[in-house]
Amino acid sequence: MTKLSPVYEYFAHVSQQAMNAKPPYRGRVELLHFGPYVLVKSEISGKLERRWFHDETPIAYYHLPKGARQPLVEELFRSGCSSKEIAELIGVSSSTILLDIKELQGIRHITPFSQMKAIDVTPADLVLKSTTHQKMIVSAPQLAQSERW
Repeated sequence: MTKLSPVYEYFAHVSQQAMNAKPPYRGRVELLHFGPYVLVKSEISGKLERRWFHDETPIAYYHLPKGARQPLVEELFRSGCSSKEIAELIGVSSSTILLDIKELQGIRHITPFSQMKAIDVTPADLVLKSTTHQKMIVSAPQLAQSERW
């Protein structure tokens, strides 16, 4: 049997906890890849937790120092994340991220135009449509049966 890497072992562990979450709480786990960085974000029974990994090895500290944070900010920014999304993912303020982006733009000349934007390629027949505004249609056999009573 193959042993899981630390990132997938942790992901499996929190996924099991998420499945065991009882209402009114929810269990939600996300596995996000950003180049060599991986974020496992979990919300289990009202508690939000983020765990970062680099090259599938846990990053032992929660507060990322500037030297470790800036390459990650650059990867996230280039992949299309907004400064607000990056701040939420990393767990710092938006102003810190904006300062990092401004500094990176001066050093590496990154621009908003170098961001990747995702496009939706889901086939139209696979999109779930809202049924809240549709009228209920009663078929003729059901209507005939209900009229008999």
